[in-house]
Amino acid sequence: ENSNIIKYCDFVNRGNSFGPVASDDFIYLNFNNRETLLEKLVDLYEKAVNAYGLQETQVLCAYKNGVLGMKNLNTKLKERVNATPDNEKFPYAIGDKVKHNKRI
Repeated sequence: ENSNIIKYCDFVNRGNSFGPVASDDFIYLNFNNRETLLEKLVDLYEKAVNAYGLQETQVLCAYKNGVLGMKNLNTKLKERVNATPDNEKFPYAIGDKVKHNKRI
């Protein structure tokens, strides 16, 4: 109800920019290097998981592909906090969050 996530997502979607912001549920990061930002995100995610638990921690991502895209980001986050056993047929582990976003 009092989340800043919706507020700032709407702000960005309208094409606005803003400076550093930090609240209990939202962190604004500004980096020129995507790989450096990726490492910072993974570090922050691990800290949040340790503080609040895996099921209470979420990262919102605007893109599907690329260094900061959902596919790569999910892989890096999983490697750090919830590694998957080597099983290409079922690449999920207990505790993974799964979002179904396409009708089969």
